[in-house]
Amino acid sequence: MGSPETLRDLVDMGFDLFNRANNHTTDYGVEGMRLTGKLLDEWGLVHAGAGENLGWASRPGYLETPKGRIALIGMASTHTPMSRAGRAGPTVQGRPGLNALRLSTRHEGSPATMEALREVARAQGIEVAEDEGVPVRAFGITVYPGDEDRSIVSLNDVDRERVLHEVRNATDQGDYVVANSHSHEPGNASMTPPDWMVEFARQIIDEGAATFIIHGPHQLRGVEIHNGRPIFYSLGDFIFQNETIDPMPSDQRDRYGLPLDRLASEIYDTRFRVDEDGNPTTGFPTDSRWYESVVPVVTFEGSEAVEIVFHPIELGWKAPRSQRGTPRIAPEDLGRRIIEHLAELSRPFGTEIVYEDGVGVWRR
Repeated sequence: MGSPETLRDLVDMGFDLFNRANNHTTDYGVEGMRLTGKLLDEWGLVHAGAGENLGWASRPGYLETPKGRIALIGMASTHTPMSRAGRAGPTVQGRPGLNALRLSTRHEGSPATMEALREVARAQGIEVAEDEGVPVRAFGITVYPGDEDRSIVSLNDVDRERVLHEVRNATDQGDYVVANSHSHEPGNASMTPPDWMVEFARQIIDEGAATFIIHGPHQLRGVEIHNGRPIFYSLGDFIFQNETIDPMPSDQRDRYGLPLDRLASEIYDTRFRVDEDGNPTTGFPTDSRWYESVVPVVTFEGSEAVEIVFHPIELGWKAPRSQRGTPRIAPEDLGRRIIEHLAELSRPFGTEIVYEDGVGVWRR
């Protein structure tokens, strides 16, 4: 949705590595994805996470710096089904798309739940086995007998090994490997990463990555130091200018039941409402957490992190629409609250972050 000149803004701000894998990679089809890659290449920028087939989407991008060669491996567990890149082979070209992490969910029900589901299935005209050890399918979901009601999410082992293989390769080819995933799971409202993500992040570090960074949930999550290297389970939002896109795509009018002659501001007024005091009541503006984050600066000695300084930022939660979503250093009181919140989220991982002179600090 952004203009090509947006890249110049990002470069001027200091960005030099770009993960292209996310749930919007193919919003404008394969050609939109290709155009983005073409622009990045023309600007000489390093990117990863998307390509003409799965091999290219999986491979690292390499940045040469005076202090070493940095490899970026980009991926996404939150993505649309047809944005997933496909493998090339002797007789097939491969499918353009992103480096996908596929997830599967197994639903289990307690004995009482399974009995209720059998009754529901029979009421729907579905033939149900009398054997209580047989799974039941109702409302389009298959539920397996278990001791309790739960849903178990698992990462696809083929995707897991492909990424770990790329990490091992990049570790040999570069000095520092940055792994970056766009992962909203288990949902934007959760401040806790899912179990599969914690396990996978640690595996990536164990295979040689210098850091694993997750973005997508729109709010901060905790930080873990695993074998001397940081895992950022979510850095929240840095730029969140999602209320100044003009014009808006026609599907946004369809989504909110608005006629095609409605302009961008009228769509946003429907999507985001405020009360009589000007406080947001619906949509992302309803909570300041979507507009508070940190910029971490990691210092390494050899292959291990020895210090992380967290600079608190805020994106103008109650600022006018034209200014909301632009990052700035948080004022002192808010900055302290952001750091204390991050420290609380990180403590279960054994990470102690303290507030010092306007920033958060972790030291080995």
